Amino acid sequence: MGKEGPSLQLPDEATLTALINDIALVSHRIVLVFDDLQLIEDASIRTALVFLLAHLPPNLHVAVASRSDPLLPVARLQARGELTELRASDLRFTSAEVASFLNEVMHLALSPEDVDALEARTEGWIAGLQLAALAMRDRSDVSVFITGFTGSHRFVIDYLAEEVLHLQPDSVRRFLEPARVPELHSLASEWYEVNGYPDDAVRHALAARDFERAARVIESTIPGVRKSRQDSTLLRWLTQLPAEAIERRPVLSVFAAWSSLVSGDIAAVEPWLAQAERLLSTNAHQSTDGEELRRVPVTICRG
Repeated sequence: MGKEGPSLQLPDEATLTALINDIALVSHRIVLVFDDLQLIEDASIRTALVFLLAHLPPNLHVAVASRSDPLLPVARLQARGELTELRASDLRFTSAEVASFLNEVMHLALSPEDVDALEARTEGWIAGLQLAALAMRDRSDVSVFITGFTGSHRFVIDYLAEEVLHLQPDSVRRFLEPARVPELHSLASEWYEVNGYPDDAVRHALAARDFERAARVIESTIPGVRKSRQDSTLLRWLTQLPAEAIERRPVLSVFAAWSSLVSGDIAAVEPWLAQAERLLSTNAHQSTDGEELRRVPVTICRG
């Protein structure tokens, strides 16, 4: 890569130390929440978070939500009495809570046997109980429903969702059919792009699996990403694009080479740069003419 290639900027210890010192001067308590931590794969981000946890000021509390055990010093925090955990078992309703929710909150007047059956099938999971209650509301065959539900349905969420949807009017059911989800994501992506929200435009394009749109929007945002030094955002986007969407665009091919270099996959750098050169030489590419495309020959260099 030439000197003009982008560089990855992540918080260093000096930056984090300054942030920690500033927070310590605040008179009130602060809660810092990290949601969906299981999505973080960058080791540098984990290192920064471990440093932060090791130097927390007394008025800063960190809350972490994750679908898997986070790669953090959990045992050490537990030993120091600095960690409070809430796991799946803590979030389940007890038998008494299940009965109270179904009969007192949802007004179903179920027998103890029916309550026990629903608790066993949903394992006290509130979302499952809520869906079951909605499906049973205004039904005269509640016991029949519960017997069938507990005896033959493996996929609880799918079954209950279908039961709830079945009770909705046609207009509501049409609004909730999953076949429209990709179309709605595409429409959302288009709106966000037109209205100047590239991050959301890319997110919805990826959710719609409209990778050509996603690639085009990503290319158009590169100047702004480079200027604001949000290199990690670009890296994250590139990992979500299939190779065929990247290899038709010399601009993205160059950035894929840089991404490979940053991640330590040195063997992949040369093929991506060669692909960018081939596209430029044949002019058979989909990159939009502009500053980034014109910079590609300067950016590509070999020792």
